[in-house]
Amino acid sequence: MLTETIRVPAEHLDPGPRGARFYVIDYDTATGRLQTPASVAVDGKDRFARTPANDLLRSPAFRAQNVYAIAASTLATAESALGRRLAWGFGGHQLYLVPHAFPEANAYYSPDDGAIFFGYVPDRKDEIQTALSHDVIAHETTHAILDGLRPRFAVPGLPDQPAFHEALADCVALLSVFSLEAVVANLLGKPGKDGKLPAAKLTADALGETALFTLARQLGIEGSRNSGLRRSIGLKPSRGWRRLREFEEPHRRGEIFVAAVMQTLLKMWHERLVAITSSSGADRSRVVEEGSTAASHLLQMLLRGIDYIPPVELEFKECSMRC
Repeated sequence: MLTETIRVPAEHLDPGPRGARFYVIDYDTATGRLQTPASVAVDGKDRFARTPANDLLRSPAFRAQNVYAIAASTLATAESALGRRLAWGFGGHQLYLVPHAFPEANAYYSPDDGAIFFGYVPDRKDEIQTALSHDVIAHETTHAILDGLRPRFAVPGLPDQPAFHEALADCVALLSVFSLEAVVANLLGKPGKDGKLPAAKLTADALGETALFTLARQLGIEGSRNSGLRRSIGLKPSRGWRRLREFEEPHRRGEIFVAAVMQTLLKMWHERLVAITSSSGADRSRVVEEGSTAASHLLQMLLRGIDYIPPVELEFKECSMRC
């Protein structure tokens, strides 16, 4: 279990946490149990700093704080990129976050309820909770953000339209991981005594094989996949996907877009590393910094592009991406 401290917009938070844009309600529909609203420390100290990982997994207060923090950070990133406050697509000002909603390895955004519901896998020693997955939370929050920006994308239309919903959510989830530098460093592996990663680990192929390019790795393993829920970077450029029935499904079709974005990130990151890599490798902190910078630039470009796409009947070619 990897943890990191992230920055969120400063605001008054009531127990829940409950702020101006998000309201965490920890209610389990299967058991009918409503958890006591969690309070978040406001003195700048990490209330969970010394809590063992196994206890964090079982802590309702931690999962409530986790969903709030990642959702708030995702919204803040989108608002920063677009330069304005964003409205939700359901008309209200608070998006409900339900971190332990139902016993299933799934999560979904419901505009009718103005909420995101996170599932869990019970009856095991280490309960799988989607509310503890950065990728899942960022993905579903992006659905809510895009629904506010382009509400008609939820209306049946051209097949690329629902696929773009899934693709953008995947891209935001994957790119935003790079802002968590301690997590990126951990996933790149341990450096040598000199603080360097060997050059063999810094090739484009080696970087592309890391978990950084895999979406929701734990849930994928739980579902008997080889890695994560999706690993789109492995798709090769081709137009053959247009003739394959499997790409009619929105998640699968969206992987075409995600592959283009993540392969772009990989190329940007690798080219940045060439200048700082010697025969003995490169300093791991510099490798992480270059990846974080490249991902941040690409994420900002991707989010700003939403303002220039049509309000309905979207096609990938209108996103200025070569698929």
